[in-house]
Amino acid sequence: MSRSATDRTAGIWHRPFLAAFSNSGNIGASARNARIHRQTVYKALERDQTFREKFEKAKEEAILQLETKLHELALAGNVQALMFLLRHHDPQTYNHRVREVSRPIEVVGTMKLSDD
Repeated sequence: MSRSATDRTAGIWHRPFLAAFSNSGNIGASARNARIHRQTVYKALERDQTFREKFEKAKEEAILQLETKLHELALAGNVQALMFLLRHHDPQTYNHRVREVSRPIEVVGTMKLSDD
């Protein structure tokens, strides 16, 4: 049984892909960095348990880095980052609330008929 090109080159692309992915969390950019197509990554995730485990660890590292950057932005005065963190940490207070409307809402639309 012959090995696929993905199998033969896995040792070459896994390391640079995972290193880039752990820093960005972006599969497409990390695949380009490793000089592979993003579908190669998805196929490897389906077929290779060891790669999938390393991918999940890299994903956790990426999330930690993204959270750190988000905190930096919030502390620097980025209102969107600040609100996101507040909603995450205290959803009871900071999530958007939708009021119930006690009266019916009328929706009016128009439709253009053909010019026949």
